[in-house]
Amino acid sequence: MAQLVVRNLPDDVKERLKRRANRHGRSLEAEVRDILGQVPEPTPADPRTSKKWATDLAERMRWIGVTNEDIDALNGSIAELRRDQRILDIDQ
Repeated sequence: MAQLVVRNLPDDVKERLKRRANRHGRSLEAEVRDILGQVPEPTPADPRTSKKWATDLAERMRWIGVTNEDIDALNGSIAELRRDQRILDIDQ
């Protein structure tokens, strides 16, 4: 099993953890293990936490039926809007 050393833990935090451990009838170490064990797993599809967010996004798009043709049409629309915007910028 892994070990974790927490440096520069404020004294008041340690005291609060000790009191909490006493209330639960366990050691400080057991209390901290319990607290850390309650940390939720990140949602895999969350781009802020997933290292493979692009793959997750592509899989979701395939799942809902987005095709390469849909992507091409979207890219075409974006390019057209950008061209129109440049024309408007020039006219003003």
